[in-house]
Amino acid sequence: MSAPSVDERIRANLETLDAAPGDLAAFRELEELYEGAARWEELVALYEARARVVHEPGAELLARAAEIARRRLGSPARAEEIWRRLLRAEPGHPAALRAMVGILEEREDWPALAAALEREALAAADPVESARLTLRHAKVQEERLGRRDRAALLYARAARLDPGLEEARVRGMACFVALRRFGQAKRMLDAARDARGDRRALAREYARIGAALVEEPLEHDLATDALIEAATLDRAAPGAAEARERLKAYPRSWREEARALDGEVEREADRREAARKHLRIAQVHAAYDPEGWPRAVERIVRAWSLAPGEPFALEMLEKVYAERGDHRGHADALERLASGTKDRAAQVILQIELARVHLVRFGDGERTLRALERALELDAACESAALQAFEHHVDAGRFEEALGVLERHVAAAP
Repeated sequence: MSAPSVDERIRANLETLDAAPGDLAAFRELEELYEGAARWEELVALYEARARVVHEPGAELLARAAEIARRRLGSPARAEEIWRRLLRAEPGHPAALRAMVGILEEREDWPALAAALEREALAAADPVESARLTLRHAKVQEERLGRRDRAALLYARAARLDPGLEEARVRGMACFVALRRFGQAKRMLDAARDARGDRRALAREYARIGAALVEEPLEHDLATDALIEAATLDRAAPGAAEARERLKAYPRSWREEARALDGEVEREADRREAARKHLRIAQVHAAYDPEGWPRAVERIVRAWSLAPGEPFALEMLEKVYAERGDHRGHADALERLASGTKDRAAQVILQIELARVHLVRFGDGERTLRALERALELDAACESAALQAFEHHVDAGRFEEALGVLERHVAAAP
């Protein structure tokens, strides 16, 4: 009697599995037969079927199926489908998370890649590995999605997870400085110092940020702290001594500084650059001129008229009014700016800022909603205004109005 053929053996084992889906011997023999005959489609189906009937090692069976779909069948779509099914069953599966990151990166689906890297970083047990993944996520946010604010926080998280990850610290500091979050930039240096980072290298970075903050009169206290740290770590830190001398001289030289900047403004042809110089003069008056409050406000208004939408102008306006505790005056100043601004995008920014001030400073829900609705009249596609208005309506139990806001936003969004 001749030995049964491969097809006959396969048929017999399939019949066994139909009758007893958990039969391990039939599964093993089918696995061997399919692999030996390079019947990859059937092997994938076998693993998927087995994963449905046994809990252990179901995840590993799906992982094998996904790898075969990718490598043997040349079907990235099939592999992705299996990896996603695996992640629904086991959200932290390392191989599945890693595979999805590779698939999404190859597809250049940057929002989905950012989400996948975040999941993989959170699932990583090793802090160093989590830091590496968080650094990759931060780069995607900064370089592909244009979210420098989100990237800055992720770089900071990566540096906390692995204090030796210098790239995360350098990139994070650059982001915080560009966002004018100077205190957070210095805190990243402080954390590296506390983790006993290289003293000379850290001294150079403290000196660099201290010297840069000499040009920011409202940040001179922070500049002094940074330069003291630089001297403590390395008395010869490049640029630190010169920056300290400039800081010491500023209480005597601020008038000349303001006059020199004023002359530069008159000669400046670029409107945005002129706006930045007006804001620098505003800082000088706010920080050093005992009677400088109205001069600071005037310069901020002039800067806004030259560069409508300039975020630092609104930041400065809030600072000068907060220093006096005059939150109502701040709201009134924003209203005046809005009435004189023709640029629609800048008007939207002002209305969102007004909404924030009415809510945070006065708890005035009615005026907050009015400002948000005005922003949406100007730009129904504005996501920030739409989401905030939606939440206000929901909190007030106005569900129909909330739904209307979202519907109009979705219809207007590109």
